[in-house]
Amino acid sequence: LPPDLAKFMCTVIASLAMKCLLHITQMDVHALVIYEEDVRTSDGGWDWVDVPLMALMAAVLGCLGALFSKLLLSSWSCRRKMASRLYQQQRWAKVLDCVFYCMICAFIWGFAPAVFECQPIPEANSAGRADTGHRQLSGDSHLNYVQHFCPEGHYSELASYFLSG
Repeated sequence: LPPDLAKFMCTVIASLAMKCLLHITQMDVHALVIYEEDVRTSDGGWDWVDVPLMALMAAVLGCLGALFSKLLLSSWSCRRKMASRLYQQQRWAKVLDCVFYCMICAFIWGFAPAVFECQPIPEANSAGRADTGHRQLSGDSHLNYVQHFCPEGHYSELASYFLSG
């Protein structure tokens, strides 16, 4: 297949798979959104004053993306060198490498929300909720607030992104 057609087909297949999984789990796609977009409470847009800030943010995030790619490349080259050094114990080295890499990823994924400040749960979503003893907090809406390391009545925004659904 031509590269553009392959990319298009991957996108179509991923979209159909997402639609199928949402149908199987009987979830609405809006359950994946953590913030409600209500046109009555939102000012609804942007102004030309926002353009320089967005351009600056795009430049900074582009540089951070390039740095992240370089870090991943150096990580994989280091792992490749280690695999070539441990060629005799290749089977066990691959297993331990995979376990160690998964431990690092899980540690970062689990403890990154602790770096960010806890936010109070909005009153409209937590009113009248009985304490069920679960760590995941949600109100009557489809929004899920993950408490994670936060005290009772607060939630972690990053944990809500990472650990919901």
